[in-house]
Amino acid sequence: MKIKYITIIVLVLTVFISCGKKQKENDGRISEYIRPASMYYSKQDTADIRNLINQYLSYFKAKDLEAAADMLYFVRHDSILPLDQERRSRFINLYKMFPVYDAKEKSFDLMSDRNNQIKIMFQIQKDGDLMKEQGVMSFSLNPVVKDGKWYLTLYDKDAEGVEDIYKER
Repeated sequence: MKIKYITIIVLVLTVFISCGKKQKENDGRISEYIRPASMYYSKQDTADIRNLINQYLSYFKAKDLEAAADMLYFVRHDSILPLDQERRSRFINLYKMFPVYDAKEKSFDLMSDRNNQIKIMFQIQKDGDLMKEQGVMSFSLNPVVKDGKWYLTLYDKDAEGVEDIYKER
């Protein structure tokens, strides 16, 4: 009878010990793949970005594409510039083609001063569902900071300073 209990205790301990080792191994491997942000984000940075996104979404939902476009910039070398007339017109004309019933932020990834991605989903079908991602389309914004001020740019994987954070090195 004692041998039976001792055997069960040994088996249970073996399982706990081996699970603990696997968890420690996995923690080490995971940290190899997830790179930390290259800058420190304060609560104010996050609040500033959230305010920009919320204002942008309110314009976009209201179909005020002119005001939404006025919030967009692009990066050239060390400067952040408002959209030029050609880019602004392309943006407005593209999104005019879609009915917008609702919009929301899908994801919020911050990595550096120029390499961030806020994914925006918008509902284009009357019977669509943002929560189920049915009847929706999406695009991404890239908040960038210059001299402590945040600006919204359209996410462009080929833009200056943007790097795919999931790409293997």
